[in-house]
Amino acid sequence: MMIKFLATITLAILLLLGSASTFAASMPFSDVPNGHWAYDAVNQLASEGIVNGYKDNTFRGQRNITRYEFTTMLANLYNKHFPAISGENPFSDLPAGHQFYDAVVEMGNLGIVQGFENGTFRGQRNLTRYECAYALTNFLLKTGKITNLSTSSNFVDVSKDHSAYEAVATMENEKIIEGYGDDTFRGQRSITRYEMAAILSKFNTKYFAEKILNN
Repeated sequence: MMIKFLATITLAILLLLGSASTFAASMPFSDVPNGHWAYDAVNQLASEGIVNGYKDNTFRGQRNITRYEFTTMLANLYNKHFPAISGENPFSDLPAGHQFYDAVVEMGNLGIVQGFENGTFRGQRNLTRYECAYALTNFLLKTGKITNLSTSSNFVDVSKDHSAYEAVATMENEKIIEGYGDDTFRGQRSITRYEMAAILSKFNTKYFAEKILNN
């Protein structure tokens, strides 16, 4: 009996080690090294189909993320938990058949992402930290994860009359987007793909990760 018990334990350990090795090797992007500060965030989001790389299997995390790429990530996350919607194209510079057409139209019609006053989306532009805060806050409002916006921020460079003030304050108080050591938010700065992965991983885990209940 003791021999069978030891054999069972040994097999269980080997299976666990094998699973761990499989998980460790599951990173789909060749340019995200194990031990990188954003490794776990990128790996988590990739495994859930929220982030995608390029045709050469790279992630290119140091690149600034575009408004197109960010909107596609939001659509991927939304469609994991809610029925997809369609509608009229609200943006004059988004041609039918565009690579990101469905994602941008869906997020635009939901009011999660917005365009500019002249009706354009300008998807090739780099996403700013202000735009990120605004869209993520809209996402939470539209999905019912929050019902009220925060009205108090500690960032010294975001005035209360700024259009994104409450969105920035909400992301600050929800601990989704951090500022800098000098208490600034620097909302006009672009966001790299690595930084976006870290933000969206935190966002996804806090609000949308499935909870496992232990009975």
